[in-house]
Amino acid sequence: MAYHAVQGFRLQNARFTDAYIKSKKIWDELARDALAYVKKGNPEPRADDIAPILALTLEDDKTFRKVMSDKKQRAKYWYRYFADYVIDQLWGGPIKS
Repeated sequence: MAYHAVQGFRLQNARFTDAYIKSKKIWDELARDALAYVKKGNPEPRADDIAPILALTLEDDKTFRKVMSDKKQRAKYWYRYFADYVIDQLWGGPIKS
């Protein structure tokens, strides 16, 4: 599932986009790490190849868990939505390292 407008509206309404701006360096680094991992087995990854890895990483990331707690969010889809958002903000199209 690639990033789309409905996800964007939900992320904005729940103020996850503010969390991205506040800690952009952290999220971008996690996305680059996910890309490096995926590239080991796939030399030309797409956003949909990277997002599941990034979402799993976010589930274990204490900074993102704090964001989830602060926003009183528990639904698992937020991890994937935020992963898709980070990838879109970082690369915004075809993935180029």
